[in-house]
Amino acid sequence: MPHNDVLVVTFHVKDFDVKHILIDQGSSVEIIYYDAFKQLKLKDTDLALETSPLVGFNSQLEWPMEKIILPVKAGSVVQQVEFWVLKVPSTYNLILGREWLHAMRAVASTYHQVMRFPSTMGEVEEIWGDQVMAKQCFVAVNESRAEKGFVQMIEGPKDQNILDDVGTRAAEKAVEDLVEVRIGADNPGKFFLLGSSLTA
Repeated sequence: MPHNDVLVVTFHVKDFDVKHILIDQGSSVEIIYYDAFKQLKLKDTDLALETSPLVGFNSQLEWPMEKIILPVKAGSVVQQVEFWVLKVPSTYNLILGREWLHAMRAVASTYHQVMRFPSTMGEVEEIWGDQVMAKQCFVAVNESRAEKGFVQMIEGPKDQNILDDVGTRAAEKAVEDLVEVRIGADNPGKFFLLGSSLTA
């Protein structure tokens, strides 16, 4: 402390301990990146076809390869997780999002760098984040920002309706000018901004 780190953990996935797993409450789907998929000794024949697109934080459509269901063990709890397999570069191996957190009945805190959830025996278990790994991922992201196609966070097809302008060029997007409206004549520093298209 103080820090601004994401929650990055290590879990047992299939037969391996997998590092660089991002716990992302903002992600509506669970992701495994293709490099990690291959390191788990999985084959393309293990995948099920999926044609829905995923939308990255940069509003660009990313077409996933396919899906796969894998066991993920956190503490004493094992969940069968449906992952979208993406063939794009990332500093993370996996992203576990809201669906997994809800299935685990987990509460994750980036501030406290911990995730708590009920164990199989009904007690509260804790998984602590690894701030060293989180900082390594942060450094790798900053070094790779110029790389084309570098993806960190994605959104699933359920969230596409909020991104109706995906694929349009920035010049074609309508952005209206803002007008300064002063609050009282005695203090010119007090004002608010309104859209110029609003009527009186």
